[in-house]
Amino acid sequence: MRWAGHYDSSFTMKTYVHANDDDLKPVRPCVRPHVRCGGSLAGHGQTVAQRVAELFARARRAPIPAPHANPPGELSYGDLLVSTFMPLRLPLTWPKFAADLNAAANGDASALETEARAMQTPEALSESTTSAAISCDDGPARLSSSAWPRAIARFTHSGKLWGPVLGWWLWAPCASHWPAHSTDQYTGAVETPRPRPRSC
Repeated sequence: MRWAGHYDSSFTMKTYVHANDDDLKPVRPCVRPHVRCGGSLAGHGQTVAQRVAELFARARRAPIPAPHANPPGELSYGDLLVSTFMPLRLPLTWPKFAADLNAAANGDASALETEARAMQTPEALSESTTSAAISCDDGPARLSSSAWPRAIARFTHSGKLWGPVLGWWLWAPCASHWPAHSTDQYTGAVETPRPRPRSC
């Protein structure tokens, strides 16, 4: 399978970031009367957007306790970003995700920390290696890994939610002397229609 890509591995990241990094869309359904969301983010004297923004700002200042995680711990800002990755991709989990965000806003980030830990197991990280193998072969990074402050800042500017996460997961491996490259790399415009492959 071949990525209809851009000039480097940041194409894959841009696709995900711009498609999904939009003020945490999954929490929006939980303010509608006909949607049942346990621990709704609404009704706390703030809009949903304000409550979520306050949660993220709080996590940037200091970790949030996660007393019921196994083992107990704290939710860092980085873990908070990681914890959003799967819920944003699975609409059926949005009500639970809203409840987990609300619990963290109330001071107990156990559920979000548990989710973040699950995303950082060897098994989960092997999946990101598969993604990196595809994107690095078809679109190697232009900058070396030593340029990470500049690169991660750029991705974070593009998408504060997933930019830094995908920067480390997808760009960093490509920038670290990935040991392979594609012999059939597509370098045209992203918008150009491409033939449908016979098999994938």
